Amino acid sequence: MATAFSFLFPYKKIIVPVFLWALIVAYKRIALGLHYPTNVLSGIVIGSTEAIVTFYAFELRLVNPLKTK
Repeated sequence: MATAFSFLFPYKKIIVPVFLWALIVAYKRIALGLHYPTNVLSGIVIGSTEAIVTFYAFELRLVNPLKTK
């Protein structure tokens, strides 16, 4: 989510709080024993990769939800 927001709103005043929020949530999940660190790290990698691929798919017009037939 933080990566997607950083692509949608490329402003430092938005990116920094969103990534801090994501890091705090990730830390809390580990500290409370809800997830192993590897679970959290793999979620970060998978989520960031998905956000990047989706962003570039829209940028390259591979996916266009507003396109009508």
